Amino acid sequence: MAQPYLSPRIFYGYGKLKQLKYIRGNKILIVTDKVIVDLGFIDKVTKQLKKSKTPMEYKIFDEVEPDPSDTTVLKGAEIAQEFKPDWIIAIGGGSSMDVAKMIWVLYENPEIQIIEINPLQRIKLGKKSKLVTIPTTSGTGAEITFGCVITNAKTHNKMTLANFAITPNWAIIDPNLALTMPPKLTLATGIDALTHAVEAYVSPLKNDFSDGHCLKAIQLVFKWLQRSYESGKSGTPDKEAREKMHYAGTIAGLGFGNSSGGIAHGIGHSIGAVLDLQHGFCVGILLPYTIEYLDSTSRMNFEEIVNLLQLQNGKNATEILANNIRKLLTSLNVPLNFKDFGVKEEDFKSKFEKILQFSKIDLSTKTCPRKATDDELKKLIEYSYYGKSIDF
Repeated sequence: MAQPYLSPRIFYGYGKLKQLKYIRGNKILIVTDKVIVDLGFIDKVTKQLKKSKTPMEYKIFDEVEPDPSDTTVLKGAEIAQEFKPDWIIAIGGGSSMDVAKMIWVLYENPEIQIIEINPLQRIKLGKKSKLVTIPTTSGTGAEITFGCVITNAKTHNKMTLANFAITPNWAIIDPNLALTMPPKLTLATGIDALTHAVEAYVSPLKNDFSDGHCLKAIQLVFKWLQRSYESGKSGTPDKEAREKMHYAGTIAGLGFGNSSGGIAHGIGHSIGAVLDLQHGFCVGILLPYTIEYLDSTSRMNFEEIVNLLQLQNGKNATEILANNIRKLLTSLNVPLNFKDFGVKEEDFKSKFEKILQFSKIDLSTKTCPRKATDDELKKLIEYSYYGKSIDF
């Protein structure tokens, strides 16, 4: 039987945070990080919850860190077991939503081990609680997807964990929450959204429904990311651009979540984990190289993207798309290889084998349309460091 197309119930638009006042329950666990607390976002959430017709108690778990670990998840799950919430609300970037998803799983299924979670496993959710996701960044797609990325505290590799049951119940996409994103974060999350959409559009698991979301997301990023970024630098956010990019992140997440990632994510997760680099920049720098690598399997897909965007500059669709993504990155002051990004050569060489090993086992590498050999993976990592065009 075919897997249904999965999505939370989505509430989108300026001011949609008010949807929280319609929650009915007794206890709410809010999962977030300390930056979100300091910026006053939690006050906005609790203000709406206080408008509910039923009195509610809420607890805040604000210990989510960048690239969150399984240790953090276990601590949050322990709090959930003690507090017994009817609802779990995740607010923040992808890290907060990924942690909240795993807390939800372990709260309702305490016998499950995090490392065991996979798409074929039977997981029951919804008996004890429901999950609401509220992104404050525009691009991770975590508010929509049934997967998450958690760092193994012992090995330091990023575990890509997925199961259809983990799809959130509600996603609130309120652009007000993204207006004050710093320029660097605007870039990183926007590039992440683009990579989600391009990789999902060529995935072996792609379908007609995911394709529509991917194409729209790519179109939105190419049109609005630079305006969103530049207005943030000026200190006067462009509300229209921020709104469009906030939607682009979620739309890309719908395509990505109902298809799959690819090798830019497989290697990007690994480089980010080993070298401690921001995820969005990792996958964005890799994207043109992986597009070139997929010429033999995916040129027709790239041609559809190129035609939609009316792009030029290259002898074929693969080259045109890779060149235009490099052009977009350059316009946003993003380096085109990891050496120029500031990774020291001695660090890269000393940690190369670990990056390679993590890349080989990453779930996103396994759903790439061209099955990479060990030698090809090595070359992809090396070429993306030194800035060499793919010739294999």
